[in-house]
Amino acid sequence: MDRPFSDREFVDVMRLMAKLPPTKKKVLADEDTLSKARCACDKVVDAQVLRPFNTGVIIAMDNVCPGCDKQFFNLAKLVCLTCKTVVARLKPCKTKSGFNFLGNRSYHLRECIWCNKDLKKSSILELEIFEQRNRKKP
Repeated sequence: MDRPFSDREFVDVMRLMAKLPPTKKKVLADEDTLSKARCACDKVVDAQVLRPFNTGVIIAMDNVCPGCDKQFFNLAKLVCLTCKTVVARLKPCKTKSGFNFLGNRSYHLRECIWCNKDLKKSSILELEIFEQRNRKKP
């Protein structure tokens, strides 16, 4: 299970989320699209087998079918706050700024390429907060 945010981290994330603009488009899907989904392993599966999970900020939909759980174990999840799905996974690592991406934890993007086709860049909110707090003062 993902580590819940501390009260301070939660307030910081909520402040950043409050500054987000509303989504540009609402996408309506037909029943067939809603009943099928693509697993991270690239298999098309019934959407009902994919499980929702709590990121500590939102309830998001995982993109791993039960048969692939072990293959994607101990990876950090990048979750889009707009479409509420896992858009990528990272191996645990430490960035140049000192931020640690931990396995089996969720990190949040404002939006992803699936929500905004014109997106060129998206930042990870937890990394952004970490870098703001640790910015060297002149």
